[in-house]
Amino acid sequence: MARLVKQKNGGTLRVLEKGDKLNGSGRQKKMISEIVQQGYNKRQIEEVYLLMMTFTVDQLKTVFNNPKATILEKIVCAALSKSVGRGTLEQVEIMLSRVYHKPLTTIAGKDGESLMIAPIINVVNIEAAKALNKISKT
Repeated sequence: MARLVKQKNGGTLRVLEKGDKLNGSGRQKKMISEIVQQGYNKRQIEEVYLLMMTFTVDQLKTVFNNPKATILEKIVCAALSKSVGRGTLEQVEIMLSRVYHKPLTTIAGKDGESLMIAPIINVVNIEAAKALNKISKT
């Protein structure tokens, strides 16, 4: 059990003992993990994502309140409603990246050109190193 330690400013600090946990329930599961545990496959999840992203807020509420709606539909409705309530596109971006995958990104150097990957070579022979150095300079 954590013990409380008084501080100079009048407050208290909670100091954990060995074996104590701050978050006993652990990290939250990601939405996709919860849905897969219910027995849905990837294609079904993608279809529901794409369909429900076209719904209005009223349609999402109707689906969520429908007792015959599947767990998948309810989870996606809840995530989209939460995203709309916060005014962010976070859930929509996550769903779209799951369906269409993340776009490729290229890494460029300071000059704007792509970075070159230089191989790492363990050189044992000095003569071979010199010859290799001459080749790379040309």
